[in-house]
Amino acid sequence: MGATIKGEKMKLKFRAWDKRFKRFDYGKGDLLLRHNTDDYEEIEQYIGLKDKNGKEIYEGDICTLPYDSAKKLLLEVVYNKMMAGYITRDIKDNSIIRYFNNKTRAFTVVGNIYENKEPLK
Repeated sequence: MGATIKGEKMKLKFRAWDKRFKRFDYGKGDLLLRHNTDDYEEIEQYIGLKDKNGKEIYEGDICTLPYDSAKKLLLEVVYNKMMAGYITRDIKDNSIIRYFNNKTRAFTVVGNIYENKEPLK
């Protein structure tokens, strides 16, 4: 099982925040579900793209994106059911910043909604 991105088969990868141990567990969705799901926040999927430093981007990640020479956008990666895909939400004003595109290479993962809430403030 896997999705295809740019002609390459992508392995589905997931992570889940373990509330008890305050860490991410990584693996296949079925492997994570074998554990006590009460210990986990929602299971998040790897979106199939990497940031400019080669770090895998998962839903729930907090990223920066250069807007112009003086400003960077602070964005959260979210799954949007209506669009049936991953988009980014501007943390400052809650606006939707559409789909990932060729600018994805400019994204930098700076945290996530569980480990690093500082960028959210």
